[in-house]
Amino acid sequence: MRIFRAEMKKLLVCPVGRFLLLVALALLLIVPIKDVYRYRTVNERVREMSVEEIVDQVNGRPAPDVKTYLDNKWNGGLDNPRLHGKVDEGEQAYLYTWDNHWDNVFKLRMYRSSGMLADEDIEGPMDERIFEKVSIRKAKIKQGMLEVWGQEDSAEYAALELQIDMMEEVGVQSGGYVDFWNRMETRTQFFGVLFTAMYILLISRIFAMEYSSGMYMLLASTREGKRKTARAKLGACFTTGIGMVLLINLVPAAIYLLGGTAAGWDENLNNLDLFPYCPYNLTILEYFLLKILFQMLAVLAVGAVTAFLSLKLRSTIPAAAAGLLVLLFPYGLNLLRGGQENLLTLFSLGYGANPVKVFDRFQILTPFGEPVLYPPLLAVFLLLVAVLFAFLTCRSYGRGKCNVVR
Repeated sequence: MRIFRAEMKKLLVCPVGRFLLLVALALLLIVPIKDVYRYRTVNERVREMSVEEIVDQVNGRPAPDVKTYLDNKWNGGLDNPRLHGKVDEGEQAYLYTWDNHWDNVFKLRMYRSSGMLADEDIEGPMDERIFEKVSIRKAKIKQGMLEVWGQEDSAEYAALELQIDMMEEVGVQSGGYVDFWNRMETRTQFFGVLFTAMYILLISRIFAMEYSSGMYMLLASTREGKRKTARAKLGACFTTGIGMVLLINLVPAAIYLLGGTAAGWDENLNNLDLFPYCPYNLTILEYFLLKILFQMLAVLAVGAVTAFLSLKLRSTIPAAAAGLLVLLFPYGLNLLRGGQENLLTLFSLGYGANPVKVFDRFQILTPFGEPVLYPPLLAVFLLLVAVLFAFLTCRSYGRGKCNVVR
């Protein structure tokens, strides 16, 4: 325990640790406070309106004809000759109805934050039965094509069947009030990756600073001393990472809660703007807890990998650069590939730190010939990476293979 406390002090009390901690606290406070203040100021403009006036304003907007609406939305895309005959009038009307419906839902959510609209005022004007979920339609079309080709026994067909069953169970967005959760998730969706990058900068010194200070010679004098030190260093890394995850989730939640209400926690996750096609039958609160879990697994994996790099590279800057590369490479690879994902991006530490990429759409793999959902596979992957690199770090450091100055 004494060694552990010393390692924690080295990480957090040093100038680098203090600087990163101040930057982190500033971001965690400024971003949500500014957003809450701005939103409250905007809503002051509608506080004098009655509930009936707000509902009438939303539902009484004149609807343009379908072609005019879609021409404006798609910047003239329907005039492209390549689309002629491919988008019939019925499909255009369907697309318009779906989009216009959720324009209304969004505006009602915004006005609801003033505290004037109750849940029944939102449910009343909305008619969710007028449309079917877009992603279900697409999945059924693909399934029909496989049936025509006689591929009902394929893994792809089984995956589509699972997707359709899951999304039918979830159902369409209910249009309930989820402003607290929606704004918090939208504004802080990149906090996981951003703060994990700062975490890498902090812990990349964990082993490297011993070589720069010459302390490794003292620690290397006994095998047991090295083992205890390695475990203490990894424990300090993991404790710091778990504390960071709790801070980046609970501090913004507390600020947004002070600026509004947590109503909507039991709504389906697909009610949030970032998850319109989410196939998972999760409530928003369940997702919030799963998000914390995935980010904890991600920082454990990142911490173990970065500690190993710090041990092997013996220098803070190369270790930090390599750790950032491991974290950010899936996003760079997506840019180079035009957004097309593959196993290298799906099973990466960067996606674990950003759970929106895990739950925002249907993703399935067939490692054993049967369809398996992506989130549990990623959780197992992150846990295995954390255990593997923690073991390699302790083993390498305990055997003294890195205690010779080159």
